[in-house]
Amino acid sequence: MRLKERDFKVLEALEKWGALGLGQIDGAFFRRTVDWPERMRLMFNEIDRRDYWQGAYKRMDMLKKQGLVKLESYINHHQTYLLTREGHRLLQSRGRSNLMGIRPAMPELFLEHELTVTAVGLILEESSGKRILSHRELYAAHNWRERRRSRLDKGPLLPDMWIVDKERPCAIEVELCQKSGRRYENLWEEYRR
Repeated sequence: MRLKERDFKVLEALEKWGALGLGQIDGAFFRRTVDWPERMRLMFNEIDRRDYWQGAYKRMDMLKKQGLVKLESYINHHQTYLLTREGHRLLQSRGRSNLMGIRPAMPELFLEHELTVTAVGLILEESSGKRILSHRELYAAHNWRERRRSRLDKGPLLPDMWIVDKERPCAIEVELCQKSGRRYENLWEEYRR
């Protein structure tokens, strides 16, 4: 199978976000010309049976057979893809990797939040034209292991994503349930620093 530029973009997105649902892959990389309501449906991974007959599903199946991605199955969730070590090595060999490793598994407990963050990040990147750093990229850039003094020191408080902007950088938190007002105050104070 000969890889296309779009295949590399999908692999890069899997490295960046950690996981992508089939609908997100379809909306972000395959059906970019459909109207926005349809793209939003896909970006938030709301897929129908008919979506499995589109190009994204077939192409992801080919990437899976090549060992570049793996398919994770969860109860009550649509197909979710993760990058494999082989896929990561391919990105590294082409100079297209930004992170040192992959997310080897996605616990179902975090799945809904992670895919929602991914949807918001993909939409913001495209609509704003700005670079968005994922939590995985922020974590890698922070290098917190070297800054910890003891095992009792906690790691950094990092937002779900960060809008890179010289004049007005911005932390973004995606919430599926509300936190206390005090918790938000602490988060935003930490992000200001």
